[in-house]
Amino acid sequence: GTAPEGSSKRQQLPPARQACSPAGKARPRTNVGRISKPWEEVGPESRTMRLVRSWWAPVEESVRTKRPQQLQAALREAHGTQYLKTIRAVRRSVSLQPPQRHNVEVEMAARLVSARSLLGKWQGGLQDIRAAQQSRDVQALAVALERWSFSEGDNEVAAAKADLRCWQSLSASMPAMLKEALYNRDIDQLREIMAELAKSGPATVEGSESARRLLERYDLQVRVLDSAILSRNCKDIEVAMACWEFEQNNQHVLRARQALDRRETQKHALQAALASKDGLKLREAVTTWDFERADEVFQQARTILERYSAAISEVDRLVQSPVDIPGLGSAVSAWCFSMDDPRLIPARQCLADYEASLRGALSARDGWLLQRIWLQGGCGSSLTSAKELRAEVASTLQQYSAARSAMRDAFCVAASTSGPAAITARSELAEQVSQWTFVDTDPLLDAARVLLRWQENLEALRVGVLRSALDSGNVAAIRSAAQQIWQTHNECPEMRIAEDVSSSFEAALDVVGSLALGREPDHLRIAAKRHSAFGAAAQQIYREVEGVECHLLLEIKVIVKPPRVLHAVLEMVMHVLAGIHPSIKDPPRDTEWRSCQRMLTNVAGFMTNLEAVPDWVAAGHRSGVTRALALRERLQEEFGSLWNEDDIRMQSRCAAQLFQYLEAVFFHFEVVNSDNLKEQIGNSSRPGSTQPPTKRSSHILTKSQTVPAGMLSEAPEPSLSELRAPLGMLTDTLPALQHARSHIGGCVSAAVAWVVVGGDASELNQCVQRARQLAASARAAATIAGSVLSVLRKPWQPFRQASQSSLVGSSASSDSGHIIVKLLSGDVVAKVQIQAATSAAELKAEIQRLEGTRIGQQRLLHGRLPLRDDATLQQQGIGDSSILTLVRLCAPLSQRLEIVSLAVRAGRVGEVEGLSKKSALEPARYLVFGPGADGVVAATRRDNSTLEQAMSETLATILEELGASGGDEQGADNQTRLAPWAVQLPFFPDVVHLNAKTARSMRIPQLNISLAQRCMAAVDSPPPLIAEFITALATFYAAFVPQRAVAAITAAAAEDAEAALRETERAFWLASSLTAMQEPPRCHDIEAVAQVARIAADQVQHLAVHGVPLPSVHVEYVRKAVDDAGMLMITSPPALDPGDRIRWAEATVAIQLRPMPYLQSALAGIVNALDIQQLEAVLSPRKAPAAEQARLLAALLWLVNPDCRCDATWSSARQFILDDTGAFLKRMSDFQLLRDSNPARISRAEDLLHEIWGWIVQGCSGSVALGRLCGWAALIIALKPVLEVASRLLPVHRELKRGLARITKAAPNQLQVVKAKAWTAALFLLDASGDAWWWLSLIRSAASKDPPWTDGEDGGVGVSPMAHARTDETAEDEGFDREMSQFKSEDLNVGTEEGSNMGDADEAMTNADPPLEGAEEEDIADQEVASVPLAEGAAGADGAGNEASSVDMTATFAGAAAESGTASEGGPITSEIADVSEDAMVVAALAADRPASTADS
Repeated sequence: GTAPEGSSKRQQLPPARQACSPAGKARPRTNVGRISKPWEEVGPESRTMRLVRSWWAPVEESVRTKRPQQLQAALREAHGTQYLKTIRAVRRSVSLQPPQRHNVEVEMAARLVSARSLLGKWQGGLQDIRAAQQSRDVQALAVALERWSFSEGDNEVAAAKADLRCWQSLSASMPAMLKEALYNRDIDQLREIMAELAKSGPATVEGSESARRLLERYDLQVRVLDSAILSRNCKDIEVAMACWEFEQNNQHVLRARQALDRRETQKHALQAALASKDGLKLREAVTTWDFERADEVFQQARTILERYSAAISEVDRLVQSPVDIPGLGSAVSAWCFSMDDPRLIPARQCLADYEASLRGALSARDGWLLQRIWLQGGCGSSLTSAKELRAEVASTLQQYSAARSAMRDAFCVAASTSGPAAITARSELAEQVSQWTFVDTDPLLDAARVLLRWQENLEALRVGVLRSALDSGNVAAIRSAAQQIWQTHNECPEMRIAEDVSSSFEAALDVVGSLALGREPDHLRIAAKRHSAFGAAAQQIYREVEGVECHLLLEIKVIVKPPRVLHAVLEMVMHVLAGIHPSIKDPPRDTEWRSCQRMLTNVAGFMTNLEAVPDWVAAGHRSGVTRALALRERLQEEFGSLWNEDDIRMQSRCAAQLFQYLEAVFFHFEVVNSDNLKEQIGNSSRPGSTQPPTKRSSHILTKSQTVPAGMLSEAPEPSLSELRAPLGMLTDTLPALQHARSHIGGCVSAAVAWVVVGGDASELNQCVQRARQLAASARAAATIAGSVLSVLRKPWQPFRQASQSSLVGSSASSDSGHIIVKLLSGDVVAKVQIQAATSAAELKAEIQRLEGTRIGQQRLLHGRLPLRDDATLQQQGIGDSSILTLVRLCAPLSQRLEIVSLAVRAGRVGEVEGLSKKSALEPARYLVFGPGADGVVAATRRDNSTLEQAMSETLATILEELGASGGDEQGADNQTRLAPWAVQLPFFPDVVHLNAKTARSMRIPQLNISLAQRCMAAVDSPPPLIAEFITALATFYAAFVPQRAVAAITAAAAEDAEAALRETERAFWLASSLTAMQEPPRCHDIEAVAQVARIAADQVQHLAVHGVPLPSVHVEYVRKAVDDAGMLMITSPPALDPGDRIRWAEATVAIQLRPMPYLQSALAGIVNALDIQQLEAVLSPRKAPAAEQARLLAALLWLVNPDCRCDATWSSARQFILDDTGAFLKRMSDFQLLRDSNPARISRAEDLLHEIWGWIVQGCSGSVALGRLCGWAALIIALKPVLEVASRLLPVHRELKRGLARITKAAPNQLQVVKAKAWTAALFLLDASGDAWWWLSLIRSAASKDPPWTDGEDGGVGVSPMAHARTDETAEDEGFDREMSQFKSEDLNVGTEEGSNMGDADEAMTNADPPLEGAEEEDIADQEVASVPLAEGAAGADGAGNEASSVDMTATFAGAAAESGTASEGGPITSEIADVSEDAMVVAALAADRPASTADS
């Protein structure tokens, strides 16, 4: 069982070393199967020992047979449980002695150790065998098997011995086979032999290494060849085949040759495709090419294929909708491939269709479509093969472009022109329409026809309104209607009739002005012309002031050495502003440059002073402008041709602007001083400005800036002939009013004048009846138009969700049931519980309540049959659970617009674009954006969001205008109350971007609409949303907007008619209560004069309170009464007695003064009717609402404000009044005719009222307060001819009454002396002016009669021949004298001791003096001084001229009185005469406007 000697060393060597060891064969081993001593030696035979032998027997058998695997299994079995059981049995054995048991146990362990050691050695031997077997080393395997000599019963050992035998056999036979195969280069045989050797042969066989190298070289060449074939590289394949060392019929070589042949075939296909330029073949050849990509032919083919693919892609893109005809034509023209390519057929078909469409549009002469197609085709660029067609289309389009341009220009002018030019523009547009030679469906032609049609319709409507107004005869309605058409339809017969009516009415208004202000109509017209001329010149000055740049003025202040021209211009400006600018005196002290710069210190004030020049010049301050003109002449000589605006601007822009301003000032100066105007106006120049304050000026005259001396005294005093002459023009008023009697009812002033001058009031009643008929017809027309408009604007309620309702009463009957109402789409809109007796009409009403569809828009179907409204549901076969179909009919405009708006806001515009192959949104783009830059094709570059936003904004604005946002329905009455915003029907003159702003303007975008409709007609089956959008907007602009214009015109006509009716009724009411002022009743005494004055004054006040100033006719009425009573006095002169004469003179003067208290009361009554709040409301605007209002306030300030020196501007007058409105009204109320009147101021106020009389007679802009102010001022102006004489008569009348009082108190023995003295004292006043009979000047008939007496040498003792002598007269004169003799002096209260009853009247007129009490009132000089109104030289030129003679007479009379007193030594007569001399001196001094101290000296 032990290993042989030296085995341990050999086990340490690897098997190969062991096999080749020098020891040669291993020595045979002895006792290999024996491990230890026999069991008999260990212990006696026993059961236990038998158990031990049986435990060890498998191991011993394996060792004996030399089977390693069996030994390993036996040892595995002997260990573990079996070993423990055996040891246990040994240890418990009773048959063995303890020493024996110990020995047995030791032996068992030793045997196991020895067996394991042996197994390790055997396993090493097995490893040697395996190593040799794995390395296929025949010698080593033989050595290992021989050395260990294991049993062949072991499988592994048996396999190793079998391999050894096989290897030995192959080692003997294989070398010859390898040698033969190598020689023959038989790769298959070599691979087979080598495979067999590799599978079951030894590792080393003779010739195997050469065979392996040969196979490796073959495999390498095969790989190279296969790689070249796989890479499809021709050169690599050829190189690989050139290096091939084996047989040529090898499959790899054949494959390479096939690849080369296939390459040549594909190359020939490429070359053929390139030569034929067949794109499909080229694509196929390029696609099937399998070889190198760098091949030149392939690269060329691929480049051409790319071009072909790009051309095909471009053609496919261009063919897609919308077809790009220009690009398609260019692509086809540039096509360089086969023309038979099937991909080119759609493109050629599109071009053919395009050419056919061109020919169709050309034959139809549809210019719009032709130009649209032409532009879409790139202006004929695609017609390369149809040159004749291209030339024909170009020629036709040139004609269309010219016609379209002319039509469009005419349309733009007609749509944007108003006034007289509109007639020409409309006729030119109509001419273009008539001359149109292209198709009738052209959008531009359609737009022109719509414009002409609506303008003609509106003009016909306006002419109808004018015709109705002419039938009524109401001038206000006629003018309002004519104003709408006078510029555009002034050739119609109605317009000529309206002009005639207006002319006659203007003549009547001129007559009314004469009746109000007492001046000739020509004078009033000249005043208006003067007002216009001065206003235009001043307005030019204001415009030039606005053109002056303030920053340039600021730059002037820092210039040290200015240009000469700048200094010269500023010198002229300084002269013009002399007296206006606070720092410039008149004339300026110097005009040096530093002074000019000081003038510009305050630029804002300087600009204000520039604006104040027109009023300053018109007020009479003309010296500054005169000096500036003289300086201009010198500068023109100095500068020569360089004195013009252009050359001045080259040196200084500011100087050029001021130069232009100065030229405007000089022109205004020439207008003010124009001889032509003076000839037209006459000698009526008055102080103050005649320029209306068109701009507000903050300039107010200070105390140092007063009117030049004597300016207020320039007004001429009325001559005695003027005072004594009656107003002859009043005799011609009735014919002028008679001619316009059927038209004056609408003007209060004219109607009042008609009645006042004696016209029949029944004429006014007829005017009222005609005005009522006009108002009724106008209101009816407005109601109808408003009703039609209300249908279009009628709001709609959105459809509600399906709901359930019941038409069954509280107790449901057995025959009730439910029905379902659906739409055509199948949506359920309502579920209604009904009874059998329910009618279809009741069901419709319930559906309207539930769902919102109006009854008139419902159609209910049961199956296919409609329901009858008058039958019950049971009669029509409708029962429980029946289904009815609701058909909604013709929705109103607001509903259609709302539905479209909801769809647009929901984003369905983008869905339309996505679903449409063609440009489905093009009609909408036409309507919203109009065409693009070419003018024909719609603007398509805008995205859908922009279009959607514009559509949404437009629809929302239109719905807002329609009133569809909610609220109750507006009735027809509300619709007629439209503001006059749409009495015109405005069109956009060109295409416009439709958005909220343009939609709110309500102007009709007719070009957009016509283009959109034309485009929609050209689109096949347009999308419903776009079609509904265009149809709804077209309906809105074609129905609502024109109907709104019709409703507005009729509503405005109705409002005008109703306003005319109100004015006519007011005029009739006011005129019916008046008294005719044509001829007063015969006045026999002073009381009759008082009665007439009272009637006239009350009527003047009544009219003025109602805003109708007609004072002159009433003043004339009173003067006629005075003439009548005065004539009786003149025809009954007194005797030679001084007492009779003084009584007669006092009565005569009293008659002339008797109307003054009543007129004064009327003046105060007008002021009392003024309301402070109304006056403040009129003055609330900071800028004058009208120039006439400023002129009226300027006239009032001339009368009320004694400090006024020029026309007040609106701002200054407003400030003056609003500072204390109550105080201003108090001034007006306290105004005394005989105390506060100033002829010059009244004359200036009269000029101002003359200029604005046209505005006054038409109602003062409807202001009651302004009308009353006009009445107050007009009354003072009407009394101007008599106020001065009346103011001079007042002290005369007092002196006469004082003389009568002295006569009454005189003793009988002194009566004659007192009478003589009283009469002598009266003569000082009666003869003070140099005209002996001036105190009879207010009795105009006195001028045609002989004086009552002739003066004698003794101061009036002579008697007129009228007193005692009678001449031989005709029978008529005798009858008149006989009639006059019936009236005695007692009738006029002449000859009584008390005198006339004018004592209270004097007190009322002066409002200052207490009643006279006879002769006891001696010292009244101070009171009379306060009563005389001649404070500013009011006596006039005549009084001033006779001043010296009056003083001389007073001194002479005083000297005579002194001598008489000395001679009589202070007797009674002397004292009386002295008293008379003192009183006469005081009164004469008052009459001559001199203080008493001056008369005494």
